[in-house]
Amino acid sequence: MNKLRPGGFMLCFLDDGCGMSPEEASDIIYFGTSKKRSSTLKFIGQYGNGLKSGSMRIGKDFILFTKKEETMTCVFFSQTFCETEGLSEVVVPIPSWLTRTRESVTDDPQNFSIELSIIFKYSPFRNEAELMQQFDVIYGKCGTLLVIYNLKLLLSGEPELDVKTDKEDILVAGALEDFPERWSFRAYTSVLYFEPWMRIFIQAKRVKTKHLCYCLYRPSFYYKINIAPSPNCQGDLIVALQKALEDVEAKYKTLKEKRRELRKARTLCLFFGVNIENRSQAGMFIYSNNRLIKMHEKVGPQLKLKSLFGAGVVGIVNIPLEIMEPSHNKQEFLNVREYNHLLRVMGQYLVQYCKDTGMSNRNLTLFWNEFGYQHNTDMEKSLDTIQYQRRKALAIPFIIQCDLCLKWRVLPSSIHYQEKEFFDLWICANNPNLLENSCCQAERLPSIPLGTMNTVSPSKTEKEKQLQEVVQRYHSRLAEQQPQVSCYTKTQKFRPWGDDLNEESLASFELSVSHRGRKTNTEGLDSDVEYVLDTKMKRSTQKKVKPQQHRHPAALPENTRLAQRSQVFVFLFLSTDIQNVYMVQHERELKRKIQSITYDANRRGVVNEISLRQCEEKRKVTENKLNSLREKLAVLLQKFQLTGPSGPSKVRGQELRPHGEP
Repeated sequence: MNKLRPGGFMLCFLDDGCGMSPEEASDIIYFGTSKKRSSTLKFIGQYGNGLKSGSMRIGKDFILFTKKEETMTCVFFSQTFCETEGLSEVVVPIPSWLTRTRESVTDDPQNFSIELSIIFKYSPFRNEAELMQQFDVIYGKCGTLLVIYNLKLLLSGEPELDVKTDKEDILVAGALEDFPERWSFRAYTSVLYFEPWMRIFIQAKRVKTKHLCYCLYRPSFYYKINIAPSPNCQGDLIVALQKALEDVEAKYKTLKEKRRELRKARTLCLFFGVNIENRSQAGMFIYSNNRLIKMHEKVGPQLKLKSLFGAGVVGIVNIPLEIMEPSHNKQEFLNVREYNHLLRVMGQYLVQYCKDTGMSNRNLTLFWNEFGYQHNTDMEKSLDTIQYQRRKALAIPFIIQCDLCLKWRVLPSSIHYQEKEFFDLWICANNPNLLENSCCQAERLPSIPLGTMNTVSPSKTEKEKQLQEVVQRYHSRLAEQQPQVSCYTKTQKFRPWGDDLNEESLASFELSVSHRGRKTNTEGLDSDVEYVLDTKMKRSTQKKVKPQQHRHPAALPENTRLAQRSQVFVFLFLSTDIQNVYMVQHERELKRKIQSITYDANRRGVVNEISLRQCEEKRKVTENKLNSLREKLAVLLQKFQLTGPSGPSKVRGQELRPHGEP
């Protein structure tokens, strides 16, 4: 706590990782620089955790201390310094020292002293001894310490972050959110990573990280295929390809392989489960390369208020960077259109999950009563009686992470039905399961069953039933008004109707259902299509009605008009759907042609550029050879002294004589 600073305290983040060298520390002041994409190791995210954008959101200044190998480096990033000095550019002092001798690492001692004077004036540390104490806080040979100060304040003068209410947590002051992950730093870090492989401490208290896929009731996962890469990634790849062609052929081959991988269909794993601990804590958790970006996003039936269908269902997906790229602050996705499409797809899979687990067919009130919600649709948490605790403990496996090997272990649920205890220090040796009580044993997590997505449109059967009911209704009305007509006449009248509806009308109507929400331009071309369809319908109606009139002249005119009216009604009922089908197919064909033409043009442009460069290189090589030949010819002419006017003529005369003549 420091009462002289705005907010009254500073935030300190300590990382026991590999640290940074002076060169690596100087790279963090630039946006978009990262070595993760070029590394073969498995990293979280693509860049970092949002050091610049995140720290400047909660405070005006930060100072970073890092150790790696034989050097210690300090990075000082201060808005207060730039504003006070009236600087138009951001100046970042980055002094370095040797770890053993604490001597400065610099080629310019004067510049080094200026950097230290800036740090002493605008940072909480007033001399070099206090700076060295911060390096001592990094207890290992390598690591990083980040200190954020001059924290942002509310209009009331209180800091935005509350560290007084809960001594073991950092809260957002005045937050009205229902989800604890939005106002509690401890709850947020517990679900921050898709696969948690690290230990997190807040105020010296260990955070209970969650392997979210295994903390749900009846989890299941689905494969979503044919996810195309984002256009932004393709554009970046083309630019990188052009640069690689200018550099070396090795990079060109590497990027060709990456481009081939991007063209392949991507497969996403969508995980779903039910949060029976608190059914109000539902929604989609969307990760990008193992790092949480969006959480509690309601989709599909969850968007309806006070509906038990989809209540408590949690969805989890980890998206590769090739499909969607997050923003620099790690809170949004850059491509909003693709993100909204992902939410719609997850809503469809959520409905399928409810069908697979039987939640859509059974009484949902009875389902939630089984876990202690007692006929109350507004009840968020279940009752804490031993009966319901035992039921939930048997339904969800209890997994815990070892503090030594960081592997996840499954504990027997029978000994933890009363309360799920969490130990500050737990190792594999404490596991009562003898098969997994050693860090040398492999990690064995519960298996999650694979679900299958029904490709048939959910409304297809319903629309078929509606059409069949309409046809049967008109058949019954005709049958009531024509009691004297023979059975052969009825069959002759209505059999074409059944055939048409079963094969053509129903098929066209099924196709139009999936495209009902699409907006198409119904001017110009649509009018022509509509005219042709109307003409065909009228002709077909006439063809079907006229033979009946010739064959059955005794039929009542009232019944004939009713039959014609019902026939025209059904055709008109299906005409808009047929038009939509034709227009959607035409639009798809046009888009496919445009995409193929654009792709061919881009490919030809790249090929032409490459061939042009190759031709230019060949021309230069040929020109060099020609120049060398000219030089050799001049040397030969000088050698034989044939530069005079008579010399060459004699030579030509000798060369032109036939063989054997004197």
